[in-house]
Amino acid sequence: MLTWPNLRYLASATGEVCPNAGALANFTRTAPQLRPVSTPVEPQGILEWAASKLDFTPSPKQAEILTSEAKYLILCCNRQWGKTTTIAAKALYAALQTPKLKIAVVARSKEQAGILIDNATEFAITLGLRTRRVPGKQQSLQLPNLSRIVAVPHTLHSSLGRTAHILIVDEAAKVTDEVYYAVSPFVSRTNGKIWLLSTPTRQTGFFYNFWHDTESNWHRVFSNVEDCPGIDRDYLAMQQRANPIRYSQDFLCQFVQPANRLCSREAATAIVRKKGDNTPSGAGIMSYVRGATVIPESKVYYGLDLGQRFDHSAFVAVELAWRHRGKDPVHFSERYQPELKITALTRFPVGLDYGKVHQMVLAALPSAPRKARLVIDAGGPGPPVVDRLRSALPAHIELKPVIITGGKGHNTLTGGYTGIPRRSLISTLLMAMVAGTLIVEEGLPNWGQLVDELVELSAETTHPIGGAMHDDLVMALALAVSAAVRDTPSLLPNHPGEPDKRTHPRLL
Repeated sequence: MLTWPNLRYLASATGEVCPNAGALANFTRTAPQLRPVSTPVEPQGILEWAASKLDFTPSPKQAEILTSEAKYLILCCNRQWGKTTTIAAKALYAALQTPKLKIAVVARSKEQAGILIDNATEFAITLGLRTRRVPGKQQSLQLPNLSRIVAVPHTLHSSLGRTAHILIVDEAAKVTDEVYYAVSPFVSRTNGKIWLLSTPTRQTGFFYNFWHDTESNWHRVFSNVEDCPGIDRDYLAMQQRANPIRYSQDFLCQFVQPANRLCSREAATAIVRKKGDNTPSGAGIMSYVRGATVIPESKVYYGLDLGQRFDHSAFVAVELAWRHRGKDPVHFSERYQPELKITALTRFPVGLDYGKVHQMVLAALPSAPRKARLVIDAGGPGPPVVDRLRSALPAHIELKPVIITGGKGHNTLTGGYTGIPRRSLISTLLMAMVAGTLIVEEGLPNWGQLVDELVELSAETTHPIGGAMHDDLVMALALAVSAAVRDTPSLLPNHPGEPDKRTHPRLL
């Protein structure tokens, strides 16, 4: 409907006065839909535009962001650096240049996304533009040329039916992986851009991975408090004394593992060995006297964690070997040290039929008669799989079904089942990592996924923080390592010496 208010809005947006406006005051007939009013940015660069029109003089790093033409832009900057303000100016400049440009903003909350939109709105008002909300969108900005900036809810359903030319993820380190991968298709058909901005918070997630993925084509901009002389130094000193970890994250922009996590990424990657590396590590050492003792055999332990409806099933293999560590200088005996090496990390697709899991596990087991033990999480859907494996496993592979409990001690259950507390499984795994007896050779498939699971384990519950991350590989590995440690206690530092004195009574 073309009415007097519409004509007045059109005149305001274009800056022109309609000469027949008075005669058209009562004009109410139906008219074609209004075309977008083009309000192009003056022919000047974005830096000059920001300084002259917005009274915003960027720092050198902020200028790098504003002038970047990168398709994928990622910022890692400290609190109060000006990330949101800078991106708001950049977004408004792009929106004014291209009519009907769609920009989507995602953050952990719509209020957080609204801060960026509010900044863009204030800039638009400074320019003298007539602004309004997108109909039905509380946190939004629509410009006279019909370009729009809209906040998107932080939900898995926010991607349904949406497209965008630019996707902005504010405080990206706090946005869940599930939501990011739900909204990133916004730009898949438009050949659009993605801008990520955040202060680091943890050592996993899409923001962490993109920042450290040197093979991807992200344009990275890093800046910390050293580049921000305007921040109160007394305040910074107080924050550093009060909470050094949070200070390192918020102002030094370090990806420091939060205090409520069980494992850091540094601790996980410390067990990685280069191919051929035989550096001594681990705990207990056994002395071998020729003719009096027997060197223990190597043994393989398999862990199988069966997934539920929305979880993966995982299959892990670790090999127990005894490494020669030279002669004992006092007793002139040969010394050997136990070592656990992760040799396989397999993650099955979500929802894979347990019958297929059973077949794939059998196919992964070696046909050679080598001593091994298969430990399976038999809770939930486990018993039918246990029965099928019992009838199909070769004689040299022992099956050990385990029920993971919330108690404090191991329990022997009927049917050959054993009850083991989850906390005990996780703590045994972490102790083997810290002791250096659990190692992995670099390049093992799915190793990165295992690390992502480890660093999200809660120190309070041993479950993943927030329930957003899976722990299937962790639990499969914990089952295998726990079984190995029960057979060979000297894998841990608080059990020095030979694992089983009953079978080796004359060890020194």
